[in-house]
Amino acid sequence: MNENSWFYEWRKPTEFLERRTKLSQEVDAADHRTQGNKWSREAWVLGLFAVATDATDLRLVKNDPPDGEVQLARRVVPIEIVEAFEEGRQPDKEPPIQLRSATAMHRRHGGA
Repeated sequence: MNENSWFYEWRKPTEFLERRTKLSQEVDAADHRTQGNKWSREAWVLGLFAVATDATDLRLVKNDPPDGEVQLARRVVPIEIVEAFEEGRQPDKEPPIQLRSATAMHRRHGGA
């Protein structure tokens, strides 16, 4: 069983996010922006959305669109996840989040 295939079955939001969080360090340590890790980014956003909206269940969808589905008020709602960027931003050229955070902290404390 592929590690991400678990996310394509209906799951409870808290269990879904907990599983994604456990995998996040492995995925984020690899290049989190690659197309191969798209499922991980979508799982994270879908999980947060499901918790915020009190969805009862959620899953990723293999043949998107949509990227995922949530169950709200006994209805299955398709969800398409998009990422918006400021003009000129090139996220594929940005360092990983951990490195950006460490760099920002270094600068705040008087580093160059």
